[in-house]
Parts: sequence; structure tokens; C-alpha cells
Amino acid sequence: MKHTYLAASISAALMILSTITHAEEVPSDTSEASDYEVIQIVGSSRDSKTGLSRTNVELEDMSRSVQIFGEEIIEVLQPQSIEEIVTLSSNTAYSGDSNGRGETFSVRGFDAPILKDGIRIDGIPAPEIYDIESVEILKGPDSIMFGEGNPGGLVNYTKKKPKMENHGEFEVEYISNPGFSYRADFGGAISDSGNLRYRLVGVYEDDEDIKDFNTKHERVFIAPSLAFDFNENHTVTFWGEYLDEEVPNEWGSLLNTQGEILVRPETVIGHPDSFKTREQQNFGVDFVSVFGDWTTSLKYTRQDYDLDFGNVLLPIANDPEAGTVTRAFATQAQHDVVDIVQITANTEFELSGMTNRLSFGYDFRSIETDFAGVFFPGAMLVLDAMDPVYEDSLPTIEDYPGAFPYGGPSAAEQTGFFVQNYMDLTEQLVLSLGARYSESDPEGGQKSDATTPQIGLVYKVTDDLSFYANYSKSFMPTTSTDRDSNILDPEEGKGYEVGTRYFISDWLNVTAAIFKIEKDNVPIPDPDFDIFFISGGLQESQGVEFDIAGEIKPGWSLLVSYGYVDTEDKGNNPGKELTSTPNHNANFLTTYNLDDFGFPAFNITGDIKYIGERYANDDNSVSLPDVVVYNVSITYDEGPITAVLSVKNLTDKEYVKNSWGTGRGAEIGDPRQVVASVSYAF
Repeated sequence: MKHTYLAASISAALMILSTITHAEEVPSDTSEASDYEVIQIVGSSRDSKTGLSRTNVELEDMSRSVQIFGEEIIEVLQPQSIEEIVTLSSNTAYSGDSNGRGETFSVRGFDAPILKDGIRIDGIPAPEIYDIESVEILKGPDSIMFGEGNPGGLVNYTKKKPKMENHGEFEVEYISNPGFSYRADFGGAISDSGNLRYRLVGVYEDDEDIKDFNTKHERVFIAPSLAFDFNENHTVTFWGEYLDEEVPNEWGSLLNTQGEILVRPETVIGHPDSFKTREQQNFGVDFVSVFGDWTTSLKYTRQDYDLDFGNVLLPIANDPEAGTVTRAFATQAQHDVVDIVQITANTEFELSGMTNRLSFGYDFRSIETDFAGVFFPGAMLVLDAMDPVYEDSLPTIEDYPGAFPYGGPSAAEQTGFFVQNYMDLTEQLVLSLGARYSESDPEGGQKSDATTPQIGLVYKVTDDLSFYANYSKSFMPTTSTDRDSNILDPEEGKGYEVGTRYFISDWLNVTAAIFKIEKDNVPIPDPDFDIFFISGGLQESQGVEFDIAGEIKPGWSLLVSYGYVDTEDKGNNPGKELTSTPNHNANFLTTYNLDDFGFPAFNITGDIKYIGERYANDDNSVSLPDVVVYNVSITYDEGPITAVLSVKNLTDKEYVKNSWGTGRGAEIGDPRQVVASVSYAF
């Protein structure tokens, strides 16, 4: 059956490609070609670059699949969470929000590291979307540039930075849950020469949840930045972020054994008075210099993050037949301090008549975590989720003097060195070679290291059509221990990919890829002592994907993706698929300017997202039904005024976004919501 799906999927994609190939070609100078409002999708241009490579190499020379989603898409979609943007990419799925610690995603079946401006931000909560300039997804194993990570790919957010031009914007957004957001973004040159410039982004959010909580969601976010050019060769940028947030504690909903939602979406399965607070104070400095033929980048970042769940009635067991949830009292708080140094040097030179683009890099990451809480399993509180009656007040630690503490401080240091070279063997053939050496040294634990190579080849058949292939490896240290208290060897990933990239025009491209990925050394329970682990687990994923992005003609843009992935756990659950990974996912987004109808200031956008069936638990006994979600919006853009009206989940579809490992708890998709915003630019 899977092979039938695969054949049909390839045929459908080829039909789409054939249709688009005969569409009107967009003139290269769209500003003179038409009076239509041109809607550009960032990342569709052949000279686009991505910060994920740290090499300043154009996308067309990279032997990788990369998607870039820019401010234009973010504006018209009005996303309420970053997952709406990330999952536009093929074979990319939402994996959950780690109980409010931050959204996670799987790429090609494996959890993806999250970066901001090329810096790891694992453990930091969901980013402020208004401060994001673009979202980048790189597919396949790649530990060369950024160190440890799973082999499916990477997700990178690029934040707004100071610009030469003076600019300003105020925006108000309303969401029907109900809630309001107030936003501002302004900056520009401070000095007449423009060598000193600034930017300030601020957000205040106050809204309610769709669930019956007794607390609201309040969020304050401020992000100042300042850039100074010493001269044309040296620029330093200082930036900071401050986040203060209070959010209800969300423990999801309940499913029955068929993966169907068991209770009302509004039902709280913990306690309606429970909430968590998050405070984040990040800052950094980026120093970019040019020395002759060398371009260097020095980045330092400090991430300081506090999360306090407060008093919690934690769901620890569910009975889907009875519709009950068993809860226990707990508290949890953590404080993370992460210091990161990243150094990159790039140069270009000729050798034996061949152009070489050589890159070196060094990374240092220091992590200190203070994680602590209490847990009391001695008094279980059972909630009838079908007809909930909550405790009159949320219990406190004084009510459970016998609660036992858990957690404690921990620390680790990670370092790495890499070298990579892009070599133009001929005008048509680009070879990339690279390797990285990485070390991870946890305090009080065992040091682990790994060397990860990468090789890629791009063959440019014409200026518009190219094929590529790559082989790369990744690694991920583990904290699991064997019966002798030894930390297991790091997980190792390797991947193979063959793909093609076709530029139908300067502003419309198609990429397609076939891939196979393996992850080895996955910890599995010791068959003799199941409280310990042994290495040897193997997980695999293989599949195909298609992505089409750009402009069919001025005023009409298109973003289409389709992915098929077949996963298998050959370690602890032989023959079973990996959880939360749909075999099929697809997205169709189009934006059309209404100039032909006499309304040139209006654009209409439609988005159709398909999430295929996937499994909720490791033994695959509970599957989640597939779902189609529709979103529509209309944008008015005239002079300084931009207004957007969106309807999310147009058909009010009730569906499961993600399930916990037990397969009995789940995160439910939001019901139909109306989002309206008005911004004034000056």
C-alpha cells in the first residue's frame, strides 16, 4: 500500500510541475514589468542565501534541501504559533511544546535542533513571531556547522536587525479567543552617515485560552539592537531580548483507544488555577570583519532563562474507558544559563584554475541548569474529565509536607571545530567537502566526542536545472547509563540524499529529493535490568519530498509542499513506526493580488494543510486520524496602512496536533478563530 501511495504521490507532483512550467514567466525586473503589487516569497530567488550554512554560499550551490519562509508569508498568515510557518515545509511535523518549554518539530522523522541566527536555543521557550524575519529549514544530517543534533534536519529563526532606512510600525491584533496584542517596530540611522543605527521591537499580549482556565495569558517582549560600522570592513551589533510571560499550565486533552478526542476541547485536565511564569533575558554581540580576502564572524550569546510551573496537579494516568484522569501534586522550576561563542572565517581563492570557498569554524557552549521540584504520589486526585468538578482551591506544598524533592544542578561544556570547502571543479560541477570534531563534557559525567564528515556534489545541467547528492553524518550525546553507571556512547546518524532544483524563472523554483537516514546507538532498555540501558537501537527513515515556491506571475505567488516518509524503529520496537510522524504531509498556499478585479490594494490568501495518519505511542497501538485544516485571509495594503483579516481552521475541525508518549493524552488543535490586525507604518 505504501508503494502505491508513493507512486501516486510522484505522479501528482509531476503533474503540478508540468502545469507550473507552462505558466507565465515572471520578468526578472518585476518593478518595470507590471503595475501589479509583487508579492515575493523569500527564498525562491536563485541568489538567496541562508545563515544555516555559515558560508555565504548561494542556495543553488548547496547540495542540500533548504526552505526559507520570509516576512511576507508571516504577515499574510498571521500565525499564532511558529508551527504554522515551520510545517509549511515538506516532511516537517509538529512534535509538541514540551509542556510549555517551547515548541519542537520533527524533520524527516527525527526531532530537529532549534537555532536562532545560527545559535542553538534548545530549552528556550517559543520565540516571539513578531521579531522573526525569516524561518529556515535545512534537511538531512548536519553536525558540521552546529554540532550535536538529530539527523533529520535543522530549524533556524532569523531575528529582525537594524537597518539603514528610518522606519516605524505600530500594530494592533485581535484574536477571537478573545485577546489583543499591541506591537511596535521602529529604528533606522542615528548618525547622518548611517554608520550607527538601531532597532527596537516590542510586544504586549493579553488574551484568554480556549480552555476554561481561571488565568489569562500575558506576555511582554522587548528586543533592542544597535549596530555600528567602524568602517566599511568592520561592523559590531549589540542585541538583547527580554521576555516576561504568565501562561496557564496546559496538560492537553484525552483520547480514546481509537485516537479520537474524548472530552470537550475546553476541558482542563489539571486545575484551572494553575499557571507558570517564564522570564528570559538574552543578549549578545556579533562582530563581522573583512581582512583582505577573509570575512570573519564572531558571535557571543548569553541565554538566561527562568521557568516556574508553580503548584501543579499533574496528570500521571488516564482511563479512557472511564474518562477519568489521575493527578498528583507537584512543583517544578528551572534556571538555565547558557554562554555561547561562535567563530567563523570564510575566504575565496583560485587553485589550479578552480574557485574554492573555504570556511573554518569554532564553537564553545557552556550550559548551567538548576532544576528542582517536589512530587507527592501519596494522595492521588481523580478527576472525571467528562463532568469535571475541581478542588475549591489549588493545593500548595503546605498541604503535602511528605512530598519528596527531586532534581538538582547540572552543567556541561561543548566544543567543536569544523572546516568546509566548496570547490568549483568546472562551471557545472560543485564539490563540497567538510568535517567537524566535537566534544561534550558533562560535569560529573563521561566526556564523549565524535567526528562527522560531509560530502556533496551539485551538477548544473543548465543555468536553471541542477541535480545534487550528499552524504553526511550527525551525532547526539546521551545521558542514559548502563548497569555499571557508564554513560552510553553518543547516538550517531547518517543520511543519503539525491535531489534536483529547477528554476522555472528567477522567482519560482522547484526542489525534489529522495533520502534515507539511519540513527544508530539509540539507547534501549537493558533486557536483564530494564531500569538501565544499552546501546544498539537503530531507527530509520526514508522518503521523498517536493517543494515549489515563488511567483507564477507578478501578483500571484505559490507555495506547495508534499512529503512522504516511511519510518521504522528497529531497536526497542522492531517493525514499528516512529511516533508523531505522519507518512504523508502536504501544504498548498497561494496568494493572489486582486488588481484584475479592480482592487490592487487587496490580496487574498488560501492555505490548505494536510497532516496524515500517525501513531501516538511507541507500540503503534493508537493511531491519530489524518486531518485537513483550511485557513484563509485577506490583506489590504495601501500607503502606510496594512490590515489583515484571517480565519483559522475555517471548517472548525476538531483534531489532534500531537500526542504524549502514552498515547492517551494529547494536544488539541485550536477551533475556528478569527484574527484581525491593523498596522500603521511611518
